[in-house]
Amino acid sequence: MRIRFAVGLVSLIGMIAGLGESALATHFRFGRVDWRPLMSTDPNAVEFEVTLGYRRSYFGAPDLGAMLTVDPLNYGDGSSSGFLQMEVTSLSQDEDWVVGTAKVVHTYPSADQYIAAVDNLSRTRDCDSPNSHINNPQLGYRVETAVDAGSGNTPPNSSLPPVIRCPQDGLCLFEVPAADLDGDPLDFRLSTFVESSLVNQPGESDSCTGGAATVSSSGLFMWDTTGCDLADDICSEQGLNTFYSTQVTIEESQGDAKTALDFFIELVDCPPDNAVPVFDSATPCGQVVTAGAGSQLTIAVGASDADVENLILGSGALPIGSATSPLLPLIANPVSTSFVWTPTMDDLGQHVVVFSAQDTCGAQVLCGITIDVSEICDNGTDDDGDSLIDCDDPDCATAPECLPDPTATPTPEAAMPTATATATATATATSTGIAPTETPTQVAATPTSTATNTPANSATATVGPSERAFILRKLKLKGNTSTNPERPNGLTTIHGLVDVNPPYQGLSQAIEAGGLTILVENGIVAESLIWSASECEVDEPRPGKRKIRCKTADGRLSLKMKPVSGNIGPNLFKLRVTARRMDLPVPLTAVPITVTLDTTDPDPSDTIGETGTCLVRGGSQHKVLCQEKGIID
Repeated sequence: MRIRFAVGLVSLIGMIAGLGESALATHFRFGRVDWRPLMSTDPNAVEFEVTLGYRRSYFGAPDLGAMLTVDPLNYGDGSSSGFLQMEVTSLSQDEDWVVGTAKVVHTYPSADQYIAAVDNLSRTRDCDSPNSHINNPQLGYRVETAVDAGSGNTPPNSSLPPVIRCPQDGLCLFEVPAADLDGDPLDFRLSTFVESSLVNQPGESDSCTGGAATVSSSGLFMWDTTGCDLADDICSEQGLNTFYSTQVTIEESQGDAKTALDFFIELVDCPPDNAVPVFDSATPCGQVVTAGAGSQLTIAVGASDADVENLILGSGALPIGSATSPLLPLIANPVSTSFVWTPTMDDLGQHVVVFSAQDTCGAQVLCGITIDVSEICDNGTDDDGDSLIDCDDPDCATAPECLPDPTATPTPEAAMPTATATATATATATSTGIAPTETPTQVAATPTSTATNTPANSATATVGPSERAFILRKLKLKGNTSTNPERPNGLTTIHGLVDVNPPYQGLSQAIEAGGLTILVENGIVAESLIWSASECEVDEPRPGKRKIRCKTADGRLSLKMKPVSGNIGPNLFKLRVTARRMDLPVPLTAVPITVTLDTTDPDPSDTIGETGTCLVRGGSQHKVLCQEKGIID
């Protein structure tokens, strides 16, 4: 893999601009660099969203909405943005920090992978009232992202407050929230020295007897802070806050794109009987909230504490153009606010926002919410501008209002098929040489059944007592647009429904015994996505509601099957497959796309669906989206 670096420009640009290297040195508090492709503008164009945090008093005392001049972004191709103009989106008076976001567009010279980064000379000092930075005082800082230019891929999105509070001489444990618009499998890890300029991650020195901090591949940060140095141990001035710097990298399993979060951990001392704050059940912590471009989104956020003490309700970086009412930070118990945002077409994608509730001794709880700016499935509006409305948009493939009606009566002419041992759903996509500015070609997608007797009406088919139905609801193929033959980057994502009648246990037992195979064919290649029995696990949180998860050791293939929520159908389950394809070139040609679900279970399956629509997207015809619909009896 060829990765291009360009370093050493930030210092020179800083001196030329008159701000100087040391201007923002020792004031750094937080960093994150995100980007999104702008394929409609240029295949190699991306828009960066750079979120940075600094000492508030250095800039005076800026309020929300203020514009600040901050560190440049090095694009990784030998050029730089120059000093960025950052809009303040969150702040803390008591902790003396501001966090803001700057957006900038850059077009790369070719389709390749680049490392873009913000870096500067030094982090905050030790024993510098009111804080003391213990593990990396005045050392350099660097926050980078891997840009997959020309691929149409998007990186992970994540966020945290600038300061995470953990107990002294106790277990620090919290989840790092993240989302990926493409549904790519994500891995979490601590950043390396080259990536972050961090010499010491928390616990790697400084008298810590509990060991070094770790982060699991799924994003669980854990650190035993027993014995770690405190500000009072090393500073002549007592009562300073104890800060440890850390950075977490979040990357796609195949390494095509990555992002990082650089933040502080503050060690706090709370009595053993202290009650930890809790967020109200109505606050959608850990959930995905859908928003439409041009439509106002309002999210109620509230927290309380069983102790008779006030809470501080705050947040990390918030999207540009959003607001809270009342403004954060807010002190009360209970305490609440409303997050209000009207995203635009420039905000399409997923955005992670994080709120925090902290009591007087420093105990803190986090609430991460993913905002998906895409199609709203029941308002009669084309919210994401792709000419598809509500249930006709693939974004709504698994929305409850778009799922098949389990009480629907089959059409009289629908015949019972004699099914083979596999289920197939086929959608035809045509590539017609679309230019980057042209409207995507819409192509009829026709499902085909392997059944011996084809139903007269393919929209419905009876599912017998020993049969299984597989419905392809949504399929996305992303071709390889890289000019580097060493790093193909095709992608396949499959969303479907599986109706098992009866019972679901039979399917899960078959997968446990023999694994699972899904065949994807597009007329040029035929790729078998295979999970062995050892790569799949089955969980049954409640009787009859088994969940299946499969993932290959290299992270290339992942599968999730879980019950459909609500009362849609007792035996209806969602299927989601993500597979890195290594052999799908562009442009995508006019050939069928076939998905075959197969297990060692001898029970027959059949195909069910109706004619859908495929969209060919991207100037190089590198992306195909298909949707199918069907009715289960």
